[in-house]
Amino acid sequence: MIGTAEDALSRQPLTKEDIERMTSNIGVTYAITYLFGTFTVIFFASTLTPKLLGIDLAYASHEYERELGAGKNQLPAGQFEAIRGLIARVHSVGPACAGSTVQELEARMVGVVIERVMRGTESVTLKPSLALQEGDHVAMAGRRAPR
Repeated sequence: MIGTAEDALSRQPLTKEDIERMTSNIGVTYAITYLFGTFTVIFFASTLTPKLLGIDLAYASHEYERELGAGKNQLPAGQFEAIRGLIARVHSVGPACAGSTVQELEARMVGVVIERVMRGTESVTLKPSLALQEGDHVAMAGRRAPR
C-alpha cells in the first residue's frame, strides 16, 4: 500500500519538493489509520458484536470453562496435569547456607534439585562440590507438596 502510494505520487505532475513532502506523510498517515483501524476492530468485536448478537460474554465464558472442566480437581481416566506438581524458584544464599556445597544443600532439602548458580552476573559451573557463597543466586526446582 505504501509502495503503491509512493509510486502514484512519483507519476504526478508536481514539483520534486511537493512529491518529497507528500511521500514523507505517507508513513505517518498509515500509522494513524492503522491505530484507529485496530482499535475500531477491538471495540466492535468486544462491545458491539455481542450486543448485536444477544450474547452475554461473561455467562458464555463461564459456561465454556465449565464445559472444559475448569476448576475440577479430578481429571477423567487417562488425563493428567501437565507439570503442575513441579515448581522452580530462585533464592539468594544467606549466611545460614553460605559455605555449603551444592550436594550438601540438595541432601538437606530432600526432593529439591539445584539447577543453576549465579555469582553476580556470571553463571558458575554447577558441580556437587561447588561451595555456595553468601549472595549467590540459586535456581532450585522440586515437587510441590501434595494437597
